Amino acid sequence: MSILVDSSTPSWHLKLNRSEEHFRDLELEVARYAYRKPFVTEAVKPDRKRGRFAFRIRFIEQPDPSILLILGDTLHNARSALDHLATGLVPARRRDKACFPVQLRDLWEINVNGDFEVADAEAREAFERCVREMDPEAVARIIEMQPFRYGAEAPTEAMGILVRLENADKHRKFPTLAVGLQDPDVVIRARGQMVAMQATGFRHDGTEIANFDWPVFDPPIQVDELTVEAHGRVVVAVRAIGGPF
Repeated sequence: MSILVDSSTPSWHLKLNRSEEHFRDLELEVARYAYRKPFVTEAVKPDRKRGRFAFRIRFIEQPDPSILLILGDTLHNARSALDHLATGLVPARRRDKACFPVQLRDLWEINVNGDFEVADAEAREAFERCVREMDPEAVARIIEMQPFRYGAEAPTEAMGILVRLENADKHRKFPTLAVGLQDPDVVIRARGQMVAMQATGFRHDGTEIANFDWPVFDPPIQVDELTVEAHGRVVVAVRAIGGPF
């Protein structure tokens, strides 16, 4: 069987297009999960002496594991697009050796003694081997895109995230998923009264979203009289092994 491929489109572009297709599939799966509103609010033990109540968010359904598989395909094709781009920047004789290097560490930083701060000559050689015989302008652009240029934020910069997650998937160490609500609005009702508040930030499964007191009533409000609703954007967060969410 023979397969015809349109050679007029660069391979890196085909890889990038494929990554974008997978990403759209990923967005669709996350949207389907969020549409089911897979969470409830539940009371934490009230502080009866102070008349305070607390509620937390609890997810009663987890995302489909296929999300991780789709994510892996998205990352792999995006990372592969960079390598295909690199092979197009070198002479034909070097295309089997060129790749797009990504470094979280500044391999060329010099300390006060005039030595390299990172004592890893092998990594420096590997980087230079990847870009050997590329146009200097292309090499300069690749260096500009390196995560290490962002200092301590390198692991959470876009290129840093891509390489860490793709490496985790490649080595069969699936990233970890965490679900939660982003900046949820909370509405509390009891005995004809209503209170609205907002819980800022990312509130993951099991996190407190409301801590409040209630106007004095006689008899006192009981926790089972409270109706607490949370509304917000459902977020499926991902992290590489050992990395931050």
